[in-house]
Amino acid sequence: MRLEGETETIQRNKHAATNAGAVEILDVEQTSRHSGLTPRAFIIGAMAVIFIVLWTPYNNYILFSTLFVGNHLPIGIICMMMLLVFVNGIVKAVAEGSHLSTSELIIIWSMMTVSAGLPGAGLLRYWPSTLTMPWWLYADGGHAHWKPIMESLDPRLFPTTEAIDAATGLGNPVIENFRAVESNSPVPWGAWLGPIAHWSVLFLGLFGLHICLSFLLRQQWVHNEHVSFPIIQMSIEMVREPEKGRAFNSLLRSRKMWVAASVPIVIQLMAGLNTYYPTVPAPKLTWALGGMFTEHPWKMAYGSLYNGKLYLSVAAVAMLVPSDVAFSVWFFYLVLQAERIFLGWVNVPTWTERRSAMDLGASVIFALTLFWGARTYLRRAFATGGRIILRSRTDPQWRPAGIAAIGVMLTGVITWLWLWRYGMGPVWAMCFLGGVVVMILLVARAVNEAGVVHVETGWTTLTPMLGLFGLPAIGLKAASLAAIFTVPLGHDMGETLLPHAMHSQRMSASSGRLKLRHLALAMFLALVIGLAVGIPGHLIETYHFGMFREDGWGTVSANNVYIGEVATAVIRPIPRGKYWLHFSSGGAIALFLAFMRRRYAGWPFHALGFILADGYPVGALWLSIMLGWMVKTMVLRYGGAKTYQRLKPAIYGVIIGDYAMGGVWMLVNAILYWTGRQPVGIFLLPT
Repeated sequence: MRLEGETETIQRNKHAATNAGAVEILDVEQTSRHSGLTPRAFIIGAMAVIFIVLWTPYNNYILFSTLFVGNHLPIGIICMMMLLVFVNGIVKAVAEGSHLSTSELIIIWSMMTVSAGLPGAGLLRYWPSTLTMPWWLYADGGHAHWKPIMESLDPRLFPTTEAIDAATGLGNPVIENFRAVESNSPVPWGAWLGPIAHWSVLFLGLFGLHICLSFLLRQQWVHNEHVSFPIIQMSIEMVREPEKGRAFNSLLRSRKMWVAASVPIVIQLMAGLNTYYPTVPAPKLTWALGGMFTEHPWKMAYGSLYNGKLYLSVAAVAMLVPSDVAFSVWFFYLVLQAERIFLGWVNVPTWTERRSAMDLGASVIFALTLFWGARTYLRRAFATGGRIILRSRTDPQWRPAGIAAIGVMLTGVITWLWLWRYGMGPVWAMCFLGGVVVMILLVARAVNEAGVVHVETGWTTLTPMLGLFGLPAIGLKAASLAAIFTVPLGHDMGETLLPHAMHSQRMSASSGRLKLRHLALAMFLALVIGLAVGIPGHLIETYHFGMFREDGWGTVSANNVYIGEVATAVIRPIPRGKYWLHFSSGGAIALFLAFMRRRYAGWPFHALGFILADGYPVGALWLSIMLGWMVKTMVLRYGGAKTYQRLKPAIYGVIIGDYAMGGVWMLVNAILYWTGRQPVGIFLLPT
């Protein structure tokens, strides 16, 4: 009787939500008695988190497989979810009511995606090397001019500040064993525990800020603005509650889905076999036209215009993106290339920092437009948060937003105090934190609205400090800490946490049973578990296998570039007047695009396309996005909206088939490595 009553309530809520234009509820027909954060859901989620943070670096840098967690639609996590849903369907067929409910699957998914922001580019690809390699580069002899920078850094943040052991004259084992090949050395925990403790305060504050922001933005993005969340649409359908008496839901029983999935399965199977056995025929999804455009001015365009690869899953995701947004992403990329060719043709030199300054200005204006559009909601959310603190009476419907606002303020203050304490001072710490918030909001919106699975911007969190304010104003100590922060947390945004957390918010909005406090607890516990296991696990793997030698950018080059920017600014500061001019021009373009989009419903250009055009990911993905947009446009024009809706299972099938084969080749690589053979990396998405 209780379950029937709950079902009636959910049906009423679903009807009301549908009338209000809200998201569809997936678990109205739920037969399982379990929902939300149950012990078994937490245990499965925690075990998945531990596996993800330990396996990802091993898979990515020891096995050299396609990245387990390498973007905001991670192959490894999708494959784990596929396996879990399949096993859950078998359990439902055998003992209906004992299977995992939709809300439990969402809890598990949310814990996994929170952990996805930690083991790779989101943190641990860079952080351990950021604490060791700058000292080695400085002592190497070629970076002696780094001396003022290195001396300005707080030594408590590093396991050692001496690359050479004074007693022996040899390399300090803390660094040497870290960077050695197959060093098989134990971790010098005595040197590392202090820095881990100091940095963990930042990690909990900063990543907690990401999670709290996701809860604050949940109502605005999911319900008020109806952001499309194209990347997560397939995963939402995967966890839909099957009808009573059915083992699997409508997506997994769809003939269209399985027929479409067979296409990438066959293509990727043949491509993988061809990698190991060249005599096996395989379709080529690459093009190489660069040899035809070697003359001036054609060579001024990026190489990605002439050479690249078609990614089937990216093309499928592009079909789920609003047409004007998908169009803008590839269109502005081509405009940028045309501009470069034209400027080369007329022999007009371009300033190196011009595009970075324009992207930064456009990003700031874009973030401000997001805040402006949400001003009424945010004002009430923070006002509710203030009343909660003062123990005043609050509207129950606004209480979750108020608590999220308190969480944002608290975690923001923790992050700000950490930056202040370790070298930035109160003012520049606040400015720097503002740049970080602009960055993560931009990336989250690019993922959640434009469906760009891998995002990198034309600027980093160090850029505003050096470009807008200048080294003399902020001081060497603040700039040096900004550079150290930027290497692990502020330049490679391909796996940053906020888009993953927003995906969890969108998915959880489709459950009528899951309580927000349970979701919040699960996400924070996943963050703590991921950090507690991932940091020591990563260090153990590094000291055993040696520094991940195939990842030259993550281990050495990124430190060289961003610390080098500060060193260069000491000698040759960026011209602030010129930088502000281009910053303003980029902001003006973004403001114009935002105004026209708000004023005219048919305006086809989105500011995100302009901002993302200069990043590496769009260069790698532009043709796949364009093809997906073209197919969707033709379907809508000649078949209409109903045909497009009927085609969605096939779109999901392309992603499922492509990712399933990614999981297969990751498993094959692991087996080959364990049996003594050298595996060959088969990459289904750009790295």
